[in-house]
Amino acid sequence: MLALNVLCQYLKCHVLIVLAMDSKYAQRLIGIQNPRNERGPVHTPASRTLAPRISTFTYPGGIEHVGIVRADLRPLLQDCPLADEVVLCASELAANATLHSRSRRPGGTFTVRIRINPRDHVQIEVEDDGGAWVPTANDSTGHHGLDIVRALATAWGIDGDPMIRTIWARFDWHDSR
Repeated sequence: MLALNVLCQYLKCHVLIVLAMDSKYAQRLIGIQNPRNERGPVHTPASRTLAPRISTFTYPGGIEHVGIVRADLRPLLQDCPLADEVVLCASELAANATLHSRSRRPGGTFTVRIRINPRDHVQIEVEDDGGAWVPTANDSTGHHGLDIVRALATAWGIDGDPMIRTIWARFDWHDSR
């Protein structure tokens, strides 16, 4: 492990472990460049540098950590043809966890998991501390984060119970290799 970050908030410590392949030092050692993210049409195959992996990050349950979610996911998806869509949806799901679940309470947390298959898909999951939640079709606030997920993801769903809820989204692309 190359880095160990300890975040303390609400008197509860959370440890984020950055795997060797996730660090800029390791990427430099194996020769991965950090090019500008220029995405073509959705059918563009993923670059050969998009590595298969499962990464998990746990964050304190405040809305201010949603930006950190985006920053943590962006390097993992640098060569993914659907990187923008994945990051946007992960951001929406993380925001929902911090606003609409018990994760928002002092000491609450939410976990973001990303599974990358470089040949054809990425799946993200956001697990929160649960709570009462009833989707409504006529939300008066006009905020419809799950509508964005529904429009951009190939498939999505909600699993869990009132204690722990996981919302996931899968993004598929065609790879002609």
